Amino acid sequence: MRKLLFWVLISILPFLAAGKDTLIVGYSLTPPFVNLENEQPFGPSIWLTDHITEDLGKTVVYQQMPFEELLNALQSGTVDLSASPLTITSDRVQRMDFSAPFYVAHSTIVTPEASTWQQATSFLRSFFSFNFFKALGALVLIILVFGILVWLFERRKNPEEFGNGIKGLWSGFWWSAVTMTTVGYGDKSPQSTAGRVIALIWMFTAIVVISGFTASIASSLTMNQMSGNSGDLDAFKDRKLGVLKNSSTSRWLSDHFFPGQAVYVDLHAAIADLRDGKIAGVADDRPVLQHLLATSDDQETTPLSLQPFNFNAQYYTFGLRKGLPAGLRDSLNLALLRRTEAQEWQVVLTEFGLGV
Repeated sequence: MRKLLFWVLISILPFLAAGKDTLIVGYSLTPPFVNLENEQPFGPSIWLTDHITEDLGKTVVYQQMPFEELLNALQSGTVDLSASPLTITSDRVQRMDFSAPFYVAHSTIVTPEASTWQQATSFLRSFFSFNFFKALGALVLIILVFGILVWLFERRKNPEEFGNGIKGLWSGFWWSAVTMTTVGYGDKSPQSTAGRVIALIWMFTAIVVISGFTASIASSLTMNQMSGNSGDLDAFKDRKLGVLKNSSTSRWLSDHFFPGQAVYVDLHAAIADLRDGKIAGVADDRPVLQHLLATSDDQETTPLSLQPFNFNAQYYTFGLRKGLPAGLRDSLNLALLRRTEAQEWQVVLTEFGLGV
């Protein structure tokens, strides 16, 4: 019985010590925003919490707890504020209040980094794609059309350069290709008036055709290379992605018809499975994934990289217990906005790799 009373006293001691000028702030480890060193929390969220409460003339009692327990503590009112960043969802709005946003993040996907050989083979696959051959076929066709037109007018007046039969058709095709590329060998040239008119039309037309062909090939190579390198979010619809349980990223992917999700309770486990080849990628908030890669000991042996695209914009806020006095909530938001608008906040973000 005495042991039970002892633990009850320990658990409520911070609340007994907290007066009207004290805020109970809960947090869970959410690097890089909230980290722990020598049993003391630090990070951009902690910096912001300390300075806001200082501006309000409040003292802070920090309490570490698991993330789900932190949400329950906000709902029950046993903590006043969450130092760990939260995103606003319909479910959470019913359980707690929120401060003004202090950081905008997006979700992205981390994948194994492609080797030089993989990048080369991906480029070659892109080069010999259907779109490439379609553009090449269209180019050959238009070269052939102008080659035949010149041959029809030149085969009688200029038989030495444009003869009859297959040989003459080949000469017309050769002249059309040489003219388009402005190589200018001069071995074939139209002599008839009609042939020269066709040549003049082809010279100006070829400028437009070769420009369009170049743009088409570049677009084809770029799009196919992006698809081969998973540079497009839709490329992951048929792949297995690791996500955190009940995360906003997981819900977003489900809502947008990404069925292949492997659910984890720890991102480190998801990253380990990614490196073992069990999943194709890990989807979560970009700042969190970026921090994981920056602090990973395996990055040199099995390098991973973040995809260039972003999705699922999220506004990070502080969670507030319902029933917090309206005046205090308004003062807290005003102090938060003033701090985040200052240059010092950008410096803090940059120190933790979160700057723009």
